[in-house]
Amino acid sequence: MPVDLSDAEVFHDAVPHEEFERLRNETPVHWTPTEDGAANGGFWSLTRFADIAAAGRDTSTFSSSLGICYPANYAEAPLMVDNVIYNDPPQHAGIRQLVGAAFTPRVVARFSDWITERVDISSTGWPVEERATWCRSSPSSCPPR
Repeated sequence: MPVDLSDAEVFHDAVPHEEFERLRNETPVHWTPTEDGAANGGFWSLTRFADIAAAGRDTSTFSSSLGICYPANYAEAPLMVDNVIYNDPPQHAGIRQLVGAAFTPRVVARFSDWITERVDISSTGWPVEERATWCRSSPSSCPPR
């Protein structure tokens, strides 16, 4: 039975790694039809890294300008439409260059203490196993407190 990636319940408890493994093996380019929320009746999911990387490089075939979110309810989030990630080259590169200086490793490192404090505040009261799970899935390590 195919997994319905438009159903938020699929992701409720955790990332469905087994389902994504099955998709990578059986239908690595996976179409999810939807009744609503997608301008063209559904959306494609790429499940293999090589396919995702190739699509990211081929902006003449694959465009972000039509939207990248599901459901595509931009009326509730108009700022999402005019965002760097929704732009294809050359606009994307121009915007990225403008804001890139604010996200160099050196600049981001200056926020390390502030970020650590926010993570501590946000995770206060979490059971230890939930905090550990979140830290393992975050892009960088979380210092223990």
